[in-house]
Amino acid sequence: MGGVLMALRQVVKPLLLLFVFAPLASPSHAADYHVAPPPLGDDANPGTPGAPWATLQHAADTVQPGDRILVRSGSYAGAQFTTSGTAELPIELKALPGEEAARRFQTL
Repeated sequence: MGGVLMALRQVVKPLLLLFVFAPLASPSHAADYHVAPPPLGDDANPGTPGAPWATLQHAADTVQPGDRILVRSGSYAGAQFTTSGTAELPIELKALPGEEAARRFQTL
């Protein structure tokens, strides 16, 4: 019986540690979404690197706290975000490395 308990402890202890510490090892962001101007970008796409969305507004309407919006070079209309990030899980909007994105602003 003592051998069974020792074997059980060897299995349970690592699992317990995994459940306790796994949330601490989560990434600083939830998902990456990509935006590129047409014809590559289309808001019907899934927002992946190979099938990006076309508009920043579609990204703003879709993302959740912790998500990142990665923008390809091009000219974009602005967007109104109605979802907010948090201090721990901000929503990031940034150009892909080596790319520049321009926004057109309109006064309301």
